[in-house]
Amino acid sequence: MPKYRRDGDAVGDLTGANSGLKVGDDVEHPSFGEGVIINIRGSGESVEATIEFVNHGKKHLALAWAPLKKIN
Repeated sequence: MPKYRRDGDAVGDLTGANSGLKVGDDVEHPSFGEGVIINIRGSGESVEATIEFVNHGKKHLALAWAPLKKIN
């Protein structure tokens, strides 16, 4: 289950499996489908992204746990 959080924190550094992601990237999630990253905040394992999914709206996901795949 994804971790949710409110907007407003500063943009942070990405580490780990999702370290190549940035605002504006198109991504795919196994449950939510395709979306675009609209905000990234936090640091280390606390990095979270706000993603606008095509069929599921806006979600706030912890990138350390989110199974995201960058797509073209």
